Amino acid sequence: MVEDLGSWLTTLGIQNSNAHILAQILILIGLAIAGLLLQQLFHIIVRKGLSQWVEQTETLWDDIFYHSQFFFRLATIPSLVLLYFSAVWMPDLTGWTQRITLAAIVFVSARAFEAALTAINDIYDDYEIAKSKPIKGYIQVGKILLWLFTLILIVSALMQSSPLLLLGGLGAFSAVFLAGVQRHPLRSVCQRPICHQ
Repeated sequence: MVEDLGSWLTTLGIQNSNAHILAQILILIGLAIAGLLLQQLFHIIVRKGLSQWVEQTETLWDDIFYHSQFFFRLATIPSLVLLYFSAVWMPDLTGWTQRITLAAIVFVSARAFEAALTAINDIYDDYEIAKSKPIKGYIQVGKILLWLFTLILIVSALMQSSPLLLLGGLGAFSAVFLAGVQRHPLRSVCQRPICHQ
């Protein structure tokens, strides 16, 4: 595809080397437009088809998941997957295109999981036990851990490195930091005159 488009561009008077790069840029733009159209199609399916199914069911959990934007956020992923696998059509741009696209897939997936956690909390709040044993605090902790893990995956995707290396480095840093705190707890603070008043 790149060769055919590049040959057509050379017939327009563009130099061969420039035509090769321009052909890949045009393919990238075309894939981005196709991805946006695909995303809009999935959003229409969710908005019309899924909303009718949600209204017809008697259960409450599907309504809560629908209004939490969980399904709409998931509907963005297919267009990104299309761009990721189609990046091989652009040899000079494949690496960075796949890195950025993979990071975007991780980010969108995390937003969908965050919406799912919010929906789970809303569903739980409808039960009587939620008044005495709320789980909102656990949900918040889960969201924090989710985004920390997401950040690690995004960085590893952009750097093309294993997330285990980043997790290992973070664990080593945490161990050194905690060891320093335990060795000198509040020493610098308690040396101030105010600590002895």
